[in-house]
Amino acid sequence: MRRGVRSAHPRSRGQVLPIFAIVIILLFAVTALVIDTGFLFGQRRYDQNGADAAALAAGRLLASSVAPRDENGNTYFFVTEQNLFDTVHHYAGLDASQLNQNTNMAPRNDLAVTVEYSGLWNAAPSQWCYSTLGDVPNRVGTTPCAANIITGPNGPMRIPPYPSASVPFRVRVTVSSVTDPFLALPVFGFGDVAPSPAPANAEDVAACSTPPGATGNTTCAHAVVAVKGSATFKGKGPLIPVTTASCDIAPDSVGQLFEMWGAAQSPACAPSVNPWQNILDFTTEQKWCSDPTFTNNADPDYRYFRRLPTTVLPANLARTTGSNACLNTDATWDRDTFVPDTSWSGQNDDPKSDLPYWIAVGFGGSIHASFTDGNKVPTYIDVRGGASGGNQGQNIAAGFYCGASGVTPTSCPTGINASGTYFFATNQDGFEATCPDEFGETYGYGCRDVTVPAWANPEWVTGLASGGTGWNTTGGGGGPNRVRIVRLLNMRVYCKWEGSTCTKSPTNTNSDVWGLFLSPFEENQCTDCTSGPSINGNVAVLER
Repeated sequence: MRRGVRSAHPRSRGQVLPIFAIVIILLFAVTALVIDTGFLFGQRRYDQNGADAAALAAGRLLASSVAPRDENGNTYFFVTEQNLFDTVHHYAGLDASQLNQNTNMAPRNDLAVTVEYSGLWNAAPSQWCYSTLGDVPNRVGTTPCAANIITGPNGPMRIPPYPSASVPFRVRVTVSSVTDPFLALPVFGFGDVAPSPAPANAEDVAACSTPPGATGNTTCAHAVVAVKGSATFKGKGPLIPVTTASCDIAPDSVGQLFEMWGAAQSPACAPSVNPWQNILDFTTEQKWCSDPTFTNNADPDYRYFRRLPTTVLPANLARTTGSNACLNTDATWDRDTFVPDTSWSGQNDDPKSDLPYWIAVGFGGSIHASFTDGNKVPTYIDVRGGASGGNQGQNIAAGFYCGASGVTPTSCPTGINASGTYFFATNQDGFEATCPDEFGETYGYGCRDVTVPAWANPEWVTGLASGGTGWNTTGGGGGPNRVRIVRLLNMRVYCKWEGSTCTKSPTNTNSDVWGLFLSPFEENQCTDCTSGPSINGNVAVLER
């Protein structure tokens, strides 16, 4: 063995320790990056799920809350923006305190939600604005929506912008997340600074926003839902004969209930008629023409025989000679497509039976509605006095509320209502003890949706004393003698729920009726829903 030669092994052992430490640190960093990156990619998916759910929920809420401003197709959304935002925030993942609903993630994950609208009334189809109730979207050229304040049941309230009648109304919901990294490492591509603004017109680029004071890695996603309307009526509620002029369907103050039966309102129509004090006659009444001479106590419903459409006149009553001639030669009725109710055709001048019945369960036949060739139908005008304007007295109220005396949740005393049933009976289809809208939630009202015909072209008979010689477009007091059915409208009628029955109106009486026009919502595909939101019916379609 030679002296002075050292072994190399001890020096090699000393070099391994720092190399091992570096490898451990790198491995730790890579692991941290993988964990945080994987979490953030997962968080982006949660953002997208929240945006999809929130946008669709907002679209469904708006699609079922379209109400008319006038008869020219101008509509509005009868829902407050606060209610809309409560819905959006819930489905986006925020709780009532605007914190992450996931309590485990709330301390480290801050959410921001923005809502934008397009398809606005009297604006370019591509124009977007954002609601100031939410966060400001981080988008180039973004502008706030003008305040849209109307009078509501609880005073002034802000509602979404008025929709256009020609293009779909779109809502864009963006959900942004700022998350503290688990291992305190910023993830490249996400960053821990405010994100860059999205382009102004880039529909597919989400505008990430940072909640005030939030730090960490930012992810975001957006979804767009389109509310599209139909040109044809989609309502499914029963048809009732209580009606008003089409030009008078909008209330004086948008957002308020209509008084559809009760005290007179200020009519918007010319010539002036008493709104809602008109009841359509859907009967196949056989006494219309049976005795126009008013003898033998056989007073017909009407004092002129030319009101009776040819297609409804029973053959055995078609008298063609003498003073009692009843063959109808008036070709102006436009009633060939009218279909009578086969199960309840009327009780020969007994409106106490047919009117409350049709109010309660709906008309079992069908009518055609159109501004050009809609069916012309008579109105209930009792000529024997005491019931001018189509007002059949308490028979109307009995059809809706029956009255508290002797009523059960499902039936009405036949002494009050000959049909034995009434509109707000709990066994009627569509009855809600607590209405699923702001009126129900605020006041505990019950409600039920029905189809209401609206009319135009009011006409009064001339030569009444001589059996009827023609028609005028103006008349004396009371409602018109016949009208054209021009639209079918979905209406939600309210009552004051009393625990087991609904026998009074929201004003705590049983002689007036209050309601609100709302659009039907189509759950399934609607092939003709291509225009803007409509009171005929709407769908909500998630577009991106």
